[in-house]
Amino acid sequence: MSLAIVCALGMLTSCASHKYLNDPGHGAFQRGDYEIAGDLFSQSAKKGRQNKLLYNLDAGTSYFNAGKFDLAIPHYLEAVKFWESKDYTSITEEAAKFAISENLKTYVGEDYERVLIHVFLALSYAGEEKLEDAQVEARRIDELLKQMRDKEKKQYTESAFARWLSALMWESSGEWDSARIDYESAYKIDPSFPGIRQDLLRSCVASQHDERLRYWKSKFPGEKVPKYDRKKSELVVFVTMGQGPIKVPHSGDSNALPVLYPRPWTPSHVEVKVGTQKITKTQNVLDIEDLTKKFFDEKLRWLTARKVIGLGAKAGAAYVVAKSTKSEGLGWLTFLALAAMDTTDLRGWNTLPATLRVLRVPLEPGFHDVSYVLKSQSGAIIKEQKLGQKKFLPGQKIFIVLHDG
Repeated sequence: MSLAIVCALGMLTSCASHKYLNDPGHGAFQRGDYEIAGDLFSQSAKKGRQNKLLYNLDAGTSYFNAGKFDLAIPHYLEAVKFWESKDYTSITEEAAKFAISENLKTYVGEDYERVLIHVFLALSYAGEEKLEDAQVEARRIDELLKQMRDKEKKQYTESAFARWLSALMWESSGEWDSARIDYESAYKIDPSFPGIRQDLLRSCVASQHDERLRYWKSKFPGEKVPKYDRKKSELVVFVTMGQGPIKVPHSGDSNALPVLYPRPWTPSHVEVKVGTQKITKTQNVLDIEDLTKKFFDEKLRWLTARKVIGLGAKAGAAYVVAKSTKSEGLGWLTFLALAAMDTTDLRGWNTLPATLRVLRVPLEPGFHDVSYVLKSQSGAIIKEQKLGQKKFLPGQKIFIVLHDG
C-alpha cells in the first residue's frame, strides 16, 4: 500500500462519513420540516452509494413523521431489500479487511436498525390501513431475532413488543384465538409488558377459550376480567416521541470506539378527542432508546476485538510499504496515516425516536369526530390537528400514527 493510496483513502473518508453527517436533510429534520427532510434524504439516496442505506432509513423516518406513510414505505422497503441482498453479505465479508477505517466502508447498518425497520414498516402499513401487511412485518421482527440467535450466534432475546403488536393485528382482523396465542407469548417473554394482563383476559373472553380464561384468572387474582362486545369499535393511536441516541466517540477521543449517547428530550402530553370524550392515558410499549443500547452493547465486544486486530493489520501494511520502498520512514508514515484515518464511525439511523407509546379508545360503532393535541410539560400546545369525521364499523379498529414533533 503506497502513501499515495493512503492519502486517496483519506480523501474518501471525508466523502463517506462526513458527507452523510452533514447532509442538509438532518438540518431540515431538526427544524421539524419533515417532508422537506424526506425529499432531501431521498435525493441523497439516489447519489450516495456508501450511505444509501442510511439515506433511505432517514427519508423513511422523515416522511413517517410527516404522516406521509405512502412515501415512507418505499424507502423502508429499499433498506430491507439491501439487508436481504447478496451485496449485504459480500460487503459484510469485506469488513474483514481490518486495515481500512470503518469510515471508508459502505454502511451496512446496526442490528437494532435491522429490527426496527420492521417496526416502522408495520406502523406505516397500519397508518395506511393495510393491516395484513402490518401483521407480516410484526411477525418478521421475531423471525429476524431468531435468525440472529440461531445463524449469527448473537445473544438477543425474543421481543414481547413484536408478539404484542402481532396480537393487536390479529385482533383487528377478528382472529381472536391467534391474538390470544401471541398475547400469551408476549406475557411469557415480559410479564410486566404494559396492559398485557387485560389483553390476555380479553382475548380469552373474545375467543371463548374458557379453559385458558380460568388459567389466567388464577394467575392474576384480583384482576378484573374485561367485558367484550363484538360490536364495539376501537381507535388505536401510536405516538413516537423524542429523539433516539446517537453515536459519539468514547471520552471525546476521535480514534476511540463509539458509544451511544442519549439525547435529552421531554415527553409530550397527548390528548385525543373523540366527540366529547378526551383520552390522555398512554402506555410505553417500546423503549427504543433502551433497545438500541442493549443491541449496541453486544456489538461493542466485537468492535473491541476488531480494534486490536486492526492495529496489527495497519502495522503489517506499513511493513509491506517499508520493505517494498526500502524506506523505514515511508513505512512509519503509512502506519501513522492509516491510524489517523481510523477515526470513530459516527454514522447511524439518527432520525429514530426515543420511544413508542400507544393509546386505545373503545368506541360505539358509527361516525366520530377525531382530533388530537400534543402539549409540552408546561401545557403549551405543540401541535393540534383535526382528523375529521371517521366511520367506525362494528368490531373495527382504526389506527392513527403520530409523532410528537
